[in-house]
Amino acid sequence: MMKGLLQSTYRMAAWLLLVGLLSGCGGGNGEDGDPQDPKEKSDWTVLVYMAADNELGLSEPGELSAALSDMNEMEKVGSTESVDVIVQIDLPEGQDWTSCRRYRIESDPDPMTVNSPVRKDLGECDMSQPLTLRRFLRWGVNEYPADRYLVVLWGHGEAWLQEVQPASIFNDWSGDPDAFMPNYLLRQALEGAGIRPDILAFDACVMGSLEVAYELRGRADIMVSSQDEVHIDGYPYDDILWDLVNAPDLSPQELAQTIVTLYGEYYTGKPNLRLVCLSALRMSGVDSIANAVDDLAGTLTDGIQDQDFFDSLSLVREDSETFTNSWERYVDLRDLAMELRIQMGLDAQALESAVDAAIIESFQREGHPDASGLSVYFPKTRFWYEWDPTYDSGSPSAFMDRDWDEFLEAYFSLLP
Repeated sequence: MMKGLLQSTYRMAAWLLLVGLLSGCGGGNGEDGDPQDPKEKSDWTVLVYMAADNELGLSEPGELSAALSDMNEMEKVGSTESVDVIVQIDLPEGQDWTSCRRYRIESDPDPMTVNSPVRKDLGECDMSQPLTLRRFLRWGVNEYPADRYLVVLWGHGEAWLQEVQPASIFNDWSGDPDAFMPNYLLRQALEGAGIRPDILAFDACVMGSLEVAYELRGRADIMVSSQDEVHIDGYPYDDILWDLVNAPDLSPQELAQTIVTLYGEYYTGKPNLRLVCLSALRMSGVDSIANAVDDLAGTLTDGIQDQDFFDSLSLVREDSETFTNSWERYVDLRDLAMELRIQMGLDAQALESAVDAAIIESFQREGHPDASGLSVYFPKTRFWYEWDPTYDSGSPSAFMDRDWDEFLEAYFSLLP
């Protein structure tokens, strides 16, 4: 699958890793260090990393940006003795502030102004760099120790891809506006921070894919994400935090279920938002899902040499639950397996069962009636497959060591 890109892809990966190690925030004295006055452990610390140095951070007169709107939602509740709500946010030029700031969110009734005190002003940061994320997480854990951690990654997301490099999440206008953080560097940032969150929640588009989950397995216990786009309103932070501060003894599974349920309640019935979905995934089940996908990929790769099999598979792809609107890059894993079983008589029950066992909670509106909670890359057309040249074994992402990319290469080589 475009193996000529292998060398250039590794060069890109090496360059990204170097930048990630050398870049970050200006004036970063002691950001990774131990706290001066360690506080008592809380029940939960919520660490929200808001990469808003882009259009998500642009406010218009009399109207808050998506980022500041969400922070004001958090201030409707605020931190308590049992729950610390900590935010790092970076905004673009021309806003009330443009530096990278850290806050401990406090209760405040003003819906239009962030009044929580600034804990640290870091100067300009590139929030797309793994060192910036690592420093924030390490600082947050040191300053606000807790029995359990919810990490929210807030910003633009696109599962695994970008046009010229394997990408995942976050862009920052202070750096290269088209450079996102790849999944493997996101994993390294979590590893370097020395934290394994109880819940890793993505308030970002299209992060509910096997490619993301496989890369981050072992780095969190539960992943909350959407298979499709996340609306500009994002999570209902006030509702989520209200439930948490009133029941700080919630288990990670209970809180993950709460997030999905309240997200569903917030978006249910809203017009023109028929594609909204969210799920909570038990990360301990990801390897079983990947193994089942490997087995399926082998069966499909062997079978497509037969024209009738190939034609039937193309119809299954057409009928499977699809995400990302007109791009139609991703399919629901469970629905794909079910369609293969029903339409072609293939034994895909292992994949269905693995997905069922791993999904803790899911919500989907009527635009995605067969969304189960986890997708995989399977573009609908050859055009979109060739438009994304980084999805092959030349990518440093861990999932490319599995067999799915080889199946896709074989399939699209036969597609007109």
